[in-house]
Amino acid sequence: MKRKCCAVKTVFNDGVLAIELTGRIDSTNSISIRKKIFASIAKNHAESIIFDAKDLKYISNIGQSVILKVKKAKPDTHIVNVSSEVYEILDSAGFTDIVDTRKVIREISVDGCDIIGENNYGIIYRSDENAVIKVYKKHGLNDIEREMGLVRQAFIKGIPTAVSSDIVKCGERYGAVFEIAGYEILSDRMKKDTARFDEYVEKFTALVKKLHSIELDDNRLVHVNDAYRCRFAELKDLLTAEEMSELNRFIDSIPERNTVIHSGLHAGSIMIRSDEQLLIDTDALMCGHPIYDMCEVYTYLSFSEEAGNDPCFSDEMCIRFINKFTALYFTGSIREDRDKAVSALKVFGEYRKAYIYLAADDGISFEERKKSAADIIKKNVLPDIDAVIDALEMDFVEW
Repeated sequence: MKRKCCAVKTVFNDGVLAIELTGRIDSTNSISIRKKIFASIAKNHAESIIFDAKDLKYISNIGQSVILKVKKAKPDTHIVNVSSEVYEILDSAGFTDIVDTRKVIREISVDGCDIIGENNYGIIYRSDENAVIKVYKKHGLNDIEREMGLVRQAFIKGIPTAVSSDIVKCGERYGAVFEIAGYEILSDRMKKDTARFDEYVEKFTALVKKLHSIELDDNRLVHVNDAYRCRFAELKDLLTAEEMSELNRFIDSIPERNTVIHSGLHAGSIMIRSDEQLLIDTDALMCGHPIYDMCEVYTYLSFSEEAGNDPCFSDEMCIRFINKFTALYFTGSIREDRDKAVSALKVFGEYRKAYIYLAADDGISFEERKKSAADIIKKNVLPDIDAVIDALEMDFVEW
């Protein structure tokens, strides 16, 4: 039986040469395909090349070399709509490390799926007992791929994270599928298995301390101080020049760190199976001082109540969690120093809450959110700046 050869169809539009590939590319047709492609590039003076592999069934090493030659001649070369089978061939050959390669995007529906988490970036749905789907509110493909790259780095560094390589389309939005067979949200487990509550806090704290000891080899990580400084600049018309100066002094006083922070860490952002923990909701990984994560223990609970949502734990469980968490995180510190650190966390929680108001996308007008953020800064942050600075300067090994 005669094999179906690869047909090549090219379309040039607005400086981009789109090349559709169908069938197979191997030693029987690679030379003729290469000639057709380079002839079209020369004819159109194309600088940007996109290979559409939606109907490509197979590509051999010799076929891959054709695209690599194009990549060498025209660095702005990409291949899209790659099937899972062809992607596996390309990935195993190391091709995907050289050429930007994107799988074909499946379209799925989350209608009827339970929501298990939500933040400013997206909504997490449980599609079945083995998987969750994170649907992003605004992220484009490049943003999602950036997050996936950071998460893979974190996983390689020893941080237990949910890793996805499957991007999907949900209506007009993009999403990512994560396989989490047998996992449940840590806060749900803690409420059900109260006899082991303290043990779960110990596991949570150990994971947090491990996260805060990791450095990722990626200069794309945003420094959290820079992110806050940029965001709070939006308050310059609501704060006096003196108040803005004090706020910037506060940000400048927070020691720079090149270690990872989650930027939304709490018992609802961790899943657990048996005693194995898994970080989820990692789209806002940054680098910076651990206090940005630690204050989330306070912010998550208080902000949930203010927003009208059910709190994660009862008041008694919340206090128990906070006391246990801070005692374990600041192991070796004297009680007086730990109390200072906890007071600083509470003020810092207000600082983070103001940031959340500014970053939110919840239907409330930006002017209203700015006013709420400015009120928090004036009433709950600026009066206690020196106490927080003093706590940050204490000689904690863990701090």
